[in-house]
Amino acid sequence: MSISIPSVLFAQSQNEVASLTVTLPDAPQAQAYGLAGQNSPESSSQTSVTEKNAADHQKKTLEHDQAERQLKDEEHQHILGVVPNFNTVTGGTAPPLNSHQKIELALRSSVNPFQFVAAALTGALSQAQDDFHEYGQGMQGYGKRVGASYTDSFNATIIGNAFFPILLHQDP
Repeated sequence: MSISIPSVLFAQSQNEVASLTVTLPDAPQAQAYGLAGQNSPESSSQTSVTEKNAADHQKKTLEHDQAERQLKDEEHQHILGVVPNFNTVTGGTAPPLNSHQKIELALRSSVNPFQFVAAALTGALSQAQDDFHEYGQGMQGYGKRVGASYTDSFNATIIGNAFFPILLHQDP
């Protein structure tokens, strides 16, 4: 089949008009597959895509389950039985965490009793040195210092171990 391109206005000679004729292939014909039970290329590629999607889903489910088990194991990881050590992997490599798991790990680390003890000790040291003089002295000043220390620690843990790893697609 030939199609003449209507660019005659730009052609200076008859030879140029003839060279503007483009030949296009005929439409593809449907091919019959004579063997019964033999799939067409389209259906076999769809089957392979479906199988690949199922394999990918199974792999992600397996990784999710492994990450859940790793998080459960990390709940019991403490240095000297006291200091939480949740972001350490035991046994080589860890499966990637999803967003929910990253937030869960950061929250678990932030509300660990050790964090409250650390904030109380930091508040006592700050009270003794009269840091942040505007907080005052006494129990009211000490409470403000402890609250500020815990809030600072909580924010740092949530931002550094949950939000940034989620945004940057990293594991904490």
